[in-house]
Amino acid sequence: MKKTQTSIVLILALSMLIGCFFNVSAAKNLDTDSATLKLIQGFESKEDFPACPDLRIDTEDKKEGSGSAKITAYTTNGLAVIEKYYDVETDPVKKSIDLSAYAGKDDAYVYFWLYVKDASLVEIAEIEFSSGGGWGANNWNIDLAALDLKDGWNEIYLPMSSFKSKVGDIDWSKINYFRIYVMCQSNPAAEQILGLDAFYVGNEADFNKVDTNPGTGSGAIIACAVCAASAGAIVFISKRRRDI
Repeated sequence: MKKTQTSIVLILALSMLIGCFFNVSAAKNLDTDSATLKLIQGFESKEDFPACPDLRIDTEDKKEGSGSAKITAYTTNGLAVIEKYYDVETDPVKKSIDLSAYAGKDDAYVYFWLYVKDASLVEIAEIEFSSGGGWGANNWNIDLAALDLKDGWNEIYLPMSSFKSKVGDIDWSKINYFRIYVMCQSNPAAEQILGLDAFYVGNEADFNKVDTNPGTGSGAIIACAVCAASAGAIVFISKRRRDI
């Protein structure tokens, strides 16, 4: 084997080892000061979700802020859904969300933490946006069941261009509804729990902030991964990467 090839193999192996040991593929380093990073929904209060009477705020098991949203699936059909309406009745101030700056772009992403108690039970899972006031109209979605979901928390990071029409067209400048749901139809009696936290939309740079003064934590790890790219190593933060 040539010296150059040997060097590349060693660099790749070292990068994989660093990734496993330091968990480089863990949480994105969000640039919360960026003007283009948009928080779609925080999960601090149950009152924000009047359409989900059984939803609870988990203040212990969370990824950001003071809590995460959790809901247990109905035993009749195995459905667990977290949904939010932005309209006059449920939110007089924020009647819609403008996501037109991100719509259809490969370098714009939807990002959130998704919790499933038992990933093996999931048969259907989707994230949906609508400008028609609910899931039955002007609805675009991404199939989350196609992802390799794991038990517990999954970090989801997908390009906005992944959204496809489910029901009609959509006006991305007037989003007034979203939902994320899972269904476990074959075994509805089994306890399934759906959770959601840190729900954002932003541009690629908003999720790949490099710490210019690295110390401990994810900022330093991400900086190392980026620097390794110039040497031909594996790049853990990539345009098409799904960090789950």
